Amino acid sequence: MRQVSMLDPAHSSQIAHGFCLTGGSGLGLGASTGVQDFLAKQGVGVEIGSMRVASVPAVAIYDLAKGEAAWPGEANGYEAARSAVTQPVEGGVGAGTGATIGKVLGVEHASSGAFATYGIQTGSFSLAAFGVVNAFGNVIDPGSGNIIAGVRDPVRGFLDAEHLLLTGKGPVFPGIAQPRATTLVLVVTDARLDFRGAAAVARVAQAGVFETIRPVATPVDGDVLFVWSVGLKKARFFDVALCAKTAVKNVILRSARLGANREQQGGTDVF
Repeated sequence: MRQVSMLDPAHSSQIAHGFCLTGGSGLGLGASTGVQDFLAKQGVGVEIGSMRVASVPAVAIYDLAKGEAAWPGEANGYEAARSAVTQPVEGGVGAGTGATIGKVLGVEHASSGAFATYGIQTGSFSLAAFGVVNAFGNVIDPGSGNIIAGVRDPVRGFLDAEHLLLTGKGPVFPGIAQPRATTLVLVVTDARLDFRGAAAVARVAQAGVFETIRPVATPVDGDVLFVWSVGLKKARFFDVALCAKTAVKNVILRSARLGANREQQGGTDVF
């Protein structure tokens, strides 16, 4: 994590000018410097002397165990910020490049994840979720109960991750292990929220994670959910909170389905 502590209510400033979801674990956090540079060139940030500095909290998924180790740098962050303004993309790009779902039997039995978006427009405000699923557990469609992505056997197909753990077929963790699985979600809305309101929306919205990933919140999951208010539109709290929960649930399902598309189309990365 980088600059996330500034979002603590005890911090003197709780303003974020942008967010960066990235891959490469701690090595990939340098991508946020490129995001800061892009925003500064757009006149976004706080003036400090002759400089303009943008606050960009950054979080990364742990994806170094998949394939050849690689991570984004400052130039990648700059290009991602530029593209987000002109032509945002989904799929196996950015933080979604090395994302995997269902690591109970190891990454070699996991499904591909992806970077995904999901938007909601109401009569009084709009809201969007941006996310990448890199979960230890499986992604489940809460409507049907079917596994969308997760632990796979080449012959039997998807396997129930919780059943594997209950029958002793998964890994054994002697206490709190270092997080090696991460689901990252950013919810953005133009509804007016103060810090306490955004935190309360986040608490409700996290139910979308619990509805779709099983098991979830394990000692090896380092999940993060942000809520960012960028507007001043008046809206009722529960309208915003429940829409946020719906968006989180659907962006996780979309990430899983886009990951499946990557595999079916031979690794095509952009959708």
